[in-house]
Amino acid sequence: QPANIKLGSVIIDINLRNEFGEVTQLGEPLEICLEQPDGDVDDACLSFFNTETRRWECEDECLEKVGDQYCGETNHLTSFALLLDGGGGGGGGDDPCNSNEADYIFVWLSLAAVALAICCIILMILIVEIRFRKKQYERTSSFNRMSSRVSQHMQ
Repeated sequence: QPANIKLGSVIIDINLRNEFGEVTQLGEPLEICLEQPDGDVDDACLSFFNTETRRWECEDECLEKVGDQYCGETNHLTSFALLLDGGGGGGGGDDPCNSNEADYIFVWLSLAAVALAICCIILMILIVEIRFRKKQYERTSSFNRMSSRVSQHMQ
């Protein structure tokens, strides 16, 4: 076992037997909750002890915190513990739990920036159009006044 493995304070061994012997595989996922009162463990995952490799392996990186307990799912029975670092989904850039909160915030902020830019462009077009029409009106008015003066002087 590598020295950098940090396990939670609780390790449980779950055994289930029927008339045919020990049951290790389950037909449906089983939720297992383990207590970890030592504060926030964002990188925690539900891990099991792999008897073939003789190592703790991460089973469920998407734990749900309920009080001091962290709950995850498994479809087999063996020894379980919380693996507190080196396998959970809370701290890195890779999010195995597909929590898209940051993505949604980024999308909404981007959408707001695009909408603001479109509004600014429309406003600028309106300002240019109003100035153009005002100058055209002034020219037409000025021309009409000059025409009327010229026609008054001609008579």
